Amino acid sequence: MLTWLVFYNILFSFNIIISTWGGNKMKAKITAVIFDADNTLWTADYRLMKSMLARELRIPYSKEFSEQFDSLLQNIWGFLVNKQRFSRITESTLLEAIATYVHVVKPKVFFGAFRKCLMSSCINSSKPEALEVVKQLHQRGYRIFVKSNSLTEVQIKRLEEFGFSPYVEQVIGCENSFVKPEPRSIAPLVNNQDPRSFIIIGDNLKTDIMLANLMFMDSIWLNEKGEKNHYHIFPTFEVSNLTQILDYLPDLRLN
Repeated sequence: MLTWLVFYNILFSFNIIISTWGGNKMKAKITAVIFDADNTLWTADYRLMKSMLARELRIPYSKEFSEQFDSLLQNIWGFLVNKQRFSRITESTLLEAIATYVHVVKPKVFFGAFRKCLMSSCINSSKPEALEVVKQLHQRGYRIFVKSNSLTEVQIKRLEEFGFSPYVEQVIGCENSFVKPEPRSIAPLVNNQDPRSFIIIGDNLKTDIMLANLMFMDSIWLNEKGEKNHYHIFPTFEVSNLTQILDYLPDLRLN
């Protein structure tokens, strides 16, 4: 039996073959935009967040703690990706994942401290151009959605703080849902509409852009740091600044 990873790779490879025939062109008329949140609409300071977490857990912050935490997040993400083959992710699933890899403190203690750090406003900084881009897309007639692999309550709070809420129709986090790049993670957003009328915009090739490819959707990779694409996961377009996406999404009122 094929594992989910083998299936994803086969489907993804097929999609890449198809997508390369048309070059960097939209697959269909875009009417809706699905944004990633962290490091797309705003900047997240993960180093500060890890420092705060260590303080909450009363553990000395060090390079070793930082590296162990990064490894922990990767392990938890892999755990959730595997679990969601059978059912959507709930808080119980998150606690189970934490219990599997965290042995220094109780899962609920760790989750509570982690949630508190994520909810803190000081670990994120706004991108003034991001709000302006979202405003313009809304004015041009696009529907705006947000899909994040973080907690829904955290991202709703952040959207309100940075002024995005009036323009965003719906926000979906990881709990009671699925994590990217699982196609079902955006099912409530796409609903019964043609997925090709949506475009995904995000900074992560392995989650945002992979999701778009698996759904045969267009995508824009926000590559602000000028990183090389080592994963052979190809977006429809690549930009170095959010304002550049406006060049690819014309005013729907004029069509």
